[in-house]
Amino acid sequence: MRGARVLMLDESGNLHSVYREGQALTGAYWDCLALLPAVVPEGPVAILGLGAGTIAHIVHALYPQRQMHGWELDPAVVALAQQHMGLQQLTNNGCLVAHVGDALADSAGVAPPGAAGIVVDLFAAGQLIPQLTQASAWASIRRRLAPGGRVMTNLGAAPVAGMMGRPDPAVATTRQALAAMAEAFEGQLSYCSFMTGASANMVVITGPPISSQDWAAAPQQLQHLAKSSWEMWKGSNS
Repeated sequence: MRGARVLMLDESGNLHSVYREGQALTGAYWDCLALLPAVVPEGPVAILGLGAGTIAHIVHALYPQRQMHGWELDPAVVALAQQHMGLQQLTNNGCLVAHVGDALADSAGVAPPGAAGIVVDLFAAGQLIPQLTQASAWASIRRRLAPGGRVMTNLGAAPVAGMMGRPDPAVATTRQALAAMAEAFEGQLSYCSFMTGASANMVVITGPPISSQDWAAAPQQLQHLAKSSWEMWKGSNS
C-alpha cells in the first residue's frame, strides 16, 4: 500500500479503507465489489459500511453517473475521511450522500423503488459482524432493493483459507453468513474467492446466474475479476 492513506480502526491489523489520490483501484477485494453496478439496473447504489469511502471512490471512477448513498456508523470515520481521504470531494459533487447511522436499520435505504444495487461490507474488530449470520438481517437488506436489483458482499475469510492446519473460526462465520444469505435470497447466490497474497475473501452476489455476456458490461479495468471462477450456491456443502 505504498503511497496510500489507510484507515485502521482496531488492533486486528485489518485495513478498513484505502485511499490513493488519483488512483481508485486497490488490488484488493474492494475492486471486486465494484463489479456490482455493471450488472444491475439503472438507479442508486447503496453502500452499507462506507468506511472512509474506498468502494465509493472506485464506483465513481468507473461509473461516474451512478448516484450513491453510503452508511457509516462512526461519525469520526466520516469526518476523517472527508478531511484526509477524499470523501468531501465525492459529497460536494453530488455523487455520494454520506449517512451517519446503523447500516442494518430498516431506515438505511434509498427512496422507493429502492436501490438498484447494495454493497455490504460490515466488519468490526477484524471480524464479520455477527448480525450477518442471521437470515433476518439479509431479508431486511433485500427489502431495500429495487426490482431486478442485487446485493454484493464481502463475507470475509473464504473456505479455502481454512483448509490448512486447524479449522479457522472466521471461515465458520463465513459459512454461517452464506447459509443465512441463501435462506433470505432463496438460494440465488453466486460466489468466488478473491485472493490477496496468502489470504482469500469470499465475495457473494445475489440473483440469477450472471452470463458471460452480462459480465462483459463490466469496465475493462475489472474484466479480469468478472472472469473469475464464480460458482452458484448448491446448498450447505458449498
